[in-house]
Amino acid sequence: MENKPLSTSGVVEELQSVIEELQGGPTSGQTEKQARRILLSTLYQLPSLVCTYHHPDFPTHLYRATKARSVSRQAANEVKTFSYPDPEHCQQARANREGHPVFYGAEDPLTAIKETKYQEGEELYLSEWVLENPENARFGLFIHEELDEGHPWLEWKTRFMGSCTTWANQNGAPVTDQQQETKLRRLLCEAFRSDNYHVSSLIAHHLLYEGLPERVEVLLYPSQADNPRKCNLAIAPRFADEHIRLLKVSRLRSKGNGKAPTLLASGEVKEGKVVWQETPGLPEVPDEPNRSSPEGRVNSTLLPYSASVLHSPISFTLELL
Repeated sequence: MENKPLSTSGVVEELQSVIEELQGGPTSGQTEKQARRILLSTLYQLPSLVCTYHHPDFPTHLYRATKARSVSRQAANEVKTFSYPDPEHCQQARANREGHPVFYGAEDPLTAIKETKYQEGEELYLSEWVLENPENARFGLFIHEELDEGHPWLEWKTRFMGSCTTWANQNGAPVTDQQQETKLRRLLCEAFRSDNYHVSSLIAHHLLYEGLPERVEVLLYPSQADNPRKCNLAIAPRFADEHIRLLKVSRLRSKGNGKAPTLLASGEVKEGKVVWQETPGLPEVPDEPNRSSPEGRVNSTLLPYSASVLHSPISFTLELL
């Protein structure tokens, strides 16, 4: 992507005005056309918004959750059921436009579950996927400013912002322009935290589907449903088809009130199909600790599969702070 210096002092105010108008309700075609021009112009003015990073701690395991009531028993045997939807069944969401699906993944299972906005007692499918060869992906980094020290994305954020400062210095951008660029980035990141998807889906569609002169494969943005220090990924189908593989699926019953879900059944992939086995009698997992307590960050095997079902359990860290 060609990087161009910021040229007008009013671009921040103009972008903010357009975002507020789009998120305020229905707009005319002319307004959206103007918004698209301003948004895309902003993207092209920001250096290193789209990068290829070789991160040693890249989380190669991703999680997706789906409400069970939307999945038939027969469909639950198909790998495709737990991936991105077909275009004809794809509605507008945070990082996609109607009819243009993306593969949404969370960095941990708790975030994926919360993204469904489940009700107490609802049954969910939680799927675990492995991302292979992520170094081949180009990332659109909409990283916010609330990442904790030690977060796997923190190094990315540091390098990301450092590259912006280097670019500004090399191009002789005055301090006012550097400050303006910071404000622009914050506006774009906040758009991905809004429950109004007009702006975020427009940005995501351009980068994942159009992206002239370049497209990206993955967008990284903050989770709104879970702790804001968590990040989600939106992945282009063309990349997901080649680089993401389903490992396991679990059927869970939610409890609500901060309590961990109950495992009902587990499935593994065999010869391209999800093969299920009921798992009665397994011990229930611990309840979620109080987020304000020192024990808020715990290591837990949320899905304690029987050794006869799978060779290894799904183990992960619940980040509950």
